[in-house]
Amino acid sequence: MTYVGVEFDNEGGISLVHSSWLTPLKREVYWPPKQTKKNFLKLLNNDQDVPEDGSWKLHMVKRIFFETGL
Repeated sequence: MTYVGVEFDNEGGISLVHSSWLTPLKREVYWPPKQTKKNFLKLLNNDQDVPEDGSWKLHMVKRIFFETGL
């Protein structure tokens, strides 16, 4: 599993995301619909792929701080 620390462009937030949630050029990231912290961590830790149903929104990435594997 590989995790990436990102800063969102317009929203200004910072978060840890799974590397598979990034688009190939790493300029956008898919974000799951509104989740509780517990559910978000479950998605993150279970290597959750982005579903093809369009329920996850794309958000612009301002910068990537780090990428790490466990």
